[in-house]
Amino acid sequence: MALPFIFSKSVENAYAHRKDNHFETFLEHVKETQMYFDLLVSTYDIRSVFAKLFEFFNVDAEKMYNLVRTIVVLHDIGKLSVEFQNGLKNGKVEATHSDIGFYTLLSLFVDLRQQSKIDDRELLVLSLLSTAVLKHHSSLDDIDMIFENAEKISSVQKERVKYIMSLFNGYSETEANELIQMVEKRLLANLKRIANTTDNKISVKLNSIEMFLLFKLVNSLLITSDFLATVDFMEGIRFEPSVITNNLVSRIESKIQDETISFNRSIDEQFENLIRTSHEEVANINHLRSVITAKVEEKFLKSNKNVFFVEIPTGGGKTNISLRLIRSLLKSGEMPKKVFYVLPFINIIEQSFDYFSKFVPHEAINRFDSRFIDTQKDEDSKSSLSGEPYESELKYYYNALFLNFPFVFTTHVGFFDAFLRNSKSENFNFYQLANSVVVLDEIQAYNPKYWNALSKLFFSLAKYFNIKVIVMSATLPSLQEFVEDSKEIFDDLTPPKEFTSHVLFKRTDIEWLDVDRANLTELVIEKVLEGRYRKSLVVFNTIKDSLSFYRTLKEVFGDSAEIFLLNSTIPYLRKKKIIEYIKAYNNEHPLILVSTQSIEAGVDLDFDIGFRAFALLDSIIQVAGRVNRNGKRTFAKLYVFNDESWSYVYKGDPRTKILRDNLKAFTSKEVNIDGFYDKTIELLKDQLRQIVVHDVFDEITAMKFKTVDEKVKLIDGDSLQIFIPFDISIEDLAQFPSILFLARKYNVLTEENQAISGKLVWKTLQSHSLDFKQAKEFSKLLSLFLISLFNYVVNGKTRLRDLLKDELESGFYYAEDYKSYYADDTGLDVEEFVNKKLSSEYDFI
Repeated sequence: MALPFIFSKSVENAYAHRKDNHFETFLEHVKETQMYFDLLVSTYDIRSVFAKLFEFFNVDAEKMYNLVRTIVVLHDIGKLSVEFQNGLKNGKVEATHSDIGFYTLLSLFVDLRQQSKIDDRELLVLSLLSTAVLKHHSSLDDIDMIFENAEKISSVQKERVKYIMSLFNGYSETEANELIQMVEKRLLANLKRIANTTDNKISVKLNSIEMFLLFKLVNSLLITSDFLATVDFMEGIRFEPSVITNNLVSRIESKIQDETISFNRSIDEQFENLIRTSHEEVANINHLRSVITAKVEEKFLKSNKNVFFVEIPTGGGKTNISLRLIRSLLKSGEMPKKVFYVLPFINIIEQSFDYFSKFVPHEAINRFDSRFIDTQKDEDSKSSLSGEPYESELKYYYNALFLNFPFVFTTHVGFFDAFLRNSKSENFNFYQLANSVVVLDEIQAYNPKYWNALSKLFFSLAKYFNIKVIVMSATLPSLQEFVEDSKEIFDDLTPPKEFTSHVLFKRTDIEWLDVDRANLTELVIEKVLEGRYRKSLVVFNTIKDSLSFYRTLKEVFGDSAEIFLLNSTIPYLRKKKIIEYIKAYNNEHPLILVSTQSIEAGVDLDFDIGFRAFALLDSIIQVAGRVNRNGKRTFAKLYVFNDESWSYVYKGDPRTKILRDNLKAFTSKEVNIDGFYDKTIELLKDQLRQIVVHDVFDEITAMKFKTVDEKVKLIDGDSLQIFIPFDISIEDLAQFPSILFLARKYNVLTEENQAISGKLVWKTLQSHSLDFKQAKEFSKLLSLFLISLFNYVVNGKTRLRDLLKDELESGFYYAEDYKSYYADDTGLDVEEFVNKKLSSEYDFI
């Protein structure tokens, strides 16, 4: 497919990149960029996405696609300036090229408009998309500020643009001058006005979710194609996109049919009977799970929609249901290109990823979170432990950077960064959403103030990108209420109430107590000493309360009970060790786990009795899911006790107001979780009806990329990362060979090679000797020593981060004196830590 612009003079001696004394010509880079763009579009069937979006703008889809392709392929056209070429040859480039390329493309598009080859609407759409060229080496700005800053073209920029235009057929200096004048005086001014108003049909179209999605798609394809073409030259690595194939589907299906690792074959064989089963005929919990699975799947198979909600009680088999729904899509005529499985917390990712790994071959599935290290990759690698770069390691790095696996498991934050963040690295993979499956689990973890924006976002993705979105949770808000005409693309797969509320799911009763923190100790001791409860759970809202109660229980029980503490100041390996110990616990002594909210969702632990500080209703229900989780007891209780801190902890969450205003109705069980969410959604919709309310969705449709990046925190948590430089014994790493591999590779073991030294890990980080690829890998080691602490207000006025700001390094606080306020079993004593830092400040003053 020929480009619409033809060079009139030879540019064969112009260069795009240099590596040592080797040069890549401009035309070679154009050819490679075009090859990768075409490869990605073809692999992910993105032409169909472009066609739908161009239809919305009422423009010629074929013509516009070719011009978008031109924007991507000629994104480096600014490098043809004499100044850039001289700098590249001399080894010191000072001349910019992104701005020159942007103005050149605008001038060329204005000429197409002058020739009536495109109309006004097409010119405006192409001009907006061309800003991707301007920002392809930096973070995205708000679109209105881009045009504000770009409106005045300097004399130096004009001269360089004129020179580059002289390389095209038919452009004299006079003609180039006229086109540049039209860009500056008319086009950019018009674009600036459109970016700030919606006073006509065209500006309404251009300030839309469709424009946002189109820009994100073009930007993603541009920066990815450019990056891959550059890596090809610099590293000699050819990137091959990996998507779902017929062969992969066959291999997954054979595993699903394997009765030694799955009961899905039984569901297949009994499918017709299961969908006809009434709730009275359910025999046991496993039978109930199978019946629910079949009923959900039957609805799914009959649906022609793209967005699905599934509300399944805790213990109802959500993960296996999602596996079977994905399997149905894999076997359908419209096989998806990719599966994104999105969960809120790392501990849930671990469990779901491990389950899917039973069925999906290792090379086709990967996790992308701060703690995952692919042990199989280390075992397969032929590299030595010296840390020398090898092609296999580089390939794995680039596969990880570009999520180049058919099945991708990631966090909510990681997934939505592609929409909400403005940095280059987080915008690479947006194009991969085309024709994919997205499973969003535990969606209630999002801050409700973003429910409107996120609902509209993934409904729009389903419509234009042909994505199948499966939203799952045990407590699911009706997010479709925010979207007009949602019934056109939405189906609720939730089975009938008699199954989701079946007596077999009534494993735990919630009892509201008129007991405060002071009297809680007596109640817990009383229940534990009854001897009927081997494993007990106590959940607080704050780290301080959890530590205080843990110490109280240790004093009371001594060695007669095993007591553990879990909160955000307990390091990852310690936390994982505690969870595994509790899961396998079978001793006679009672065991008590004291925790914060970190126990709520996805931690696969089962307790005989629970106690929860008053909190948001869905948080209480999530904790109830950890009590009698496996239904082994005929009767179990979660006691909810008074806690004054709850409204402060959840301050800013709209659900706090709902709960406070309806407290009596909730505690008397007159209003359940469905009513809780209904009231929350009504409150949010009432706010949106007020003209003065500016929702984040308005910022998204106005393409305010920088503003959205700064304002939106999907899951609330203003926290501080603290590095604790303890040592990790080699014995504690027996089941983590890949961590030991990295420790040797980066030379952070103690002299006796008996432990990973936290001090050496920190020293390596501070040496700034790691390149970008190494830093990503090294972060896996770094995370083992990091704990998270809320950014408290201390001394009545100062935020903790402000107190420590002069001591923060690389965004972390290095706790050199940690032994005075940190211990292995208790984590960080927040009160002691804050007092010590405050006294240090006063000593300094």
